[in-house]
Amino acid sequence: MDKTFQGVNVNLPLLAQSIDFYLQGKGYHTQNFVSGNSAVVQAKKTGLLRTIFGANRAFTVRMTGGQGYLDVNIGLADWIVGTSVAEDVITYLVLTPLAVIEGVEELWNLEIERQVMSEIERLIGTGQVTMQGYPNQPYQQNPYQQPYQYNNPYNNPYQQPNQGYTYQRNCPSCSSPLPPNARFCPSCGYKLY
Repeated sequence: MDKTFQGVNVNLPLLAQSIDFYLQGKGYHTQNFVSGNSAVVQAKKTGLLRTIFGANRAFTVRMTGGQGYLDVNIGLADWIVGTSVAEDVITYLVLTPLAVIEGVEELWNLEIERQVMSEIERLIGTGQVTMQGYPNQPYQQNPYQQPYQYNNPYNNPYQQPNQGYTYQRNCPSCSSPLPPNARFCPSCGYKLY
C-alpha cells in the first residue's frame, strides 16, 4: 500500500516513533530506524511457529519526506538483525520494493496496512507529528483560499487559551515516557502490567 501526502511537513523521527508505539500497543515486536529524510518501522509477531516459519519477514512501513511531502510505503520486507544499522541498510530498504504475501495471510496483512495507514493519516491530520514552525496544509488546497494565518489565542480577548492537561506516564524502572496503552517499556523492556 502506497500513499503520498502533499502539503505536509512531518517530523520523521517523531512519526516513526509514534508508529512504533502504535504497533507495540497491538502486540508486535518492533524496531525503527531513521536516517536523513527516510524512516523505516518494522513489526513482527513473535512465537514458536513464527520462529520456525518465516521468521525473517516483517511488516514494514517506509517513510520518505521532504519539504511539503511524505511518501509512505507499507508491505513486507526482511527483518533487520543487529543492533547497529548502517545508513546503507536503510537505503536498501527504502529502494527495494516491498513484497506482498499470497493467500490468506495477504488479507490479514491488507487489514493491518489499512489500520497503519489510517493511524498515519490521523497523526498527520491532527498535527501531532508536524514540524514546529511549518503548519500542515490541507491535502488538496483550494488555490483561491487565503494563506495560512496563525491566530495567537493570547491576543484575542474573546477567546481563552486551552488549559487542558494531558497525563504522561513514565516507566517505573527507567523513567522514560511511555506510549498510551503500553504493556512494556520501549526503552528498557520493563513489564508494566
